[in-house]
Amino acid sequence: MKFFLESANLNEIRKARDLELLDGVIAHPKFLVEEGINNREKAIAHYKSICKIALGADLCVDVFATDYEGIIRQAKFLAAISGQIVVNIPMMPEGIKAIKFLKAEGIKTNCIFVHSMGQALLAAKVEATYISPDIAFCGSLFSETLSSIKELQNIYNTLSGHPQIIVPRVFYPESVIECSKIGVDVIATSIDTIQKLIMHPQTDIDRNKLLNDINLIDN
Repeated sequence: MKFFLESANLNEIRKARDLELLDGVIAHPKFLVEEGINNREKAIAHYKSICKIALGADLCVDVFATDYEGIIRQAKFLAAISGQIVVNIPMMPEGIKAIKFLKAEGIKTNCIFVHSMGQALLAAKVEATYISPDIAFCGSLFSETLSSIKELQNIYNTLSGHPQIIVPRVFYPESVIECSKIGVDVIATSIDTIQKLIMHPQTDIDRNKLLNDINLIDN
């Protein structure tokens, strides 16, 4: 299971990278705004910084065009920044056409705003690299989310090739474990969640006891 960080904060990305737990970054516009990025030039520079920090990890970024030619033009521009770039393409007729074209061009895509199994099937048909089912389509409860994800996995298992499924906003350690149980491809999470997975009070007790025993031997 891959860990994608939902963030544009360079320090958070560094922390995940340094833990060797970073497979990708999802840098939505709202995350850029939170980092004070307010124009395209700054956004491009920030994408380059993320790619340099998260070397080898995918970086999912958004287009803002809604017409086919505009999506293709922006996707090519973004993909030229780095081979790590994955272009977020909205689920709509122009987006479906664009994903198919970009696949042929060797450009990675993530189909977003997917709200139904039918849409998810079409994303697979045009060979999107990733698909991000919207949490509203999955259900309000996480158990409903996983039920829908499992149903989608069953559909995809009937196909010769299919996108990797990104489960969005997995922000509780228990939810990470539940995703792993059903073999989720990718979770989108936070640095706080990763750090919570690492920590356990009993681990602290065991470590402190070991250090104490070592000190007794040394003395």
